[in-house]
Amino acid sequence: MGERSPFRAILVLVIALTTIAVRPAWSQIDRSPAAESKDRIRREANPPPADTGSALAAIDSLSARFLAAYQRRDPAAIAALHTDDVRFISDGVVDHGRATLERNWKAMLPNLSDLHLTLVERVVSGDLATETLRFTQQYRSRGKTVTDSGYSVSVLRRGRDGQWRYHTHMVSRVPVSH
Repeated sequence: MGERSPFRAILVLVIALTTIAVRPAWSQIDRSPAAESKDRIRREANPPPADTGSALAAIDSLSARFLAAYQRRDPAAIAALHTDDVRFISDGVVDHGRATLERNWKAMLPNLSDLHLTLVERVVSGDLATETLRFTQQYRSRGKTVTDSGYSVSVLRRGRDGQWRYHTHMVSRVPVSH
């Protein structure tokens, strides 16, 4: 029991030498100007997420700007609240991009009115947020005014500029409960 195996002694020696040989390399990598520069660029490109309270306030502001643009019938202002690569999913159709979104809002807005939104849930995690809303609105179709209602689930992203924008919307229509 008191004897040490030659294999164990060699293994301990290899581990010790590897640790000694590698430690200076780790120190150089951690302290090099190039590594510090890369870390600084990464931090600037991906700012740390704001605290949840300020994120929620910013998203509330985004929602208020959306409603104001809706009431003004301003499709360009609505589109500006979205990422360039926004996706809008409704009734099995997926529309891509801010220009498509603006064109669709321009076509729809003259027939829409009386939008009411009720927040069901909002979750913020870093630079992403999800929002579930219940909506009702009126729309004119073939000379009749009809109530449109359902749920909207949105993914929001905080951009490099610190601004929150809508990135993905999915709409599911449900009948109005009486």
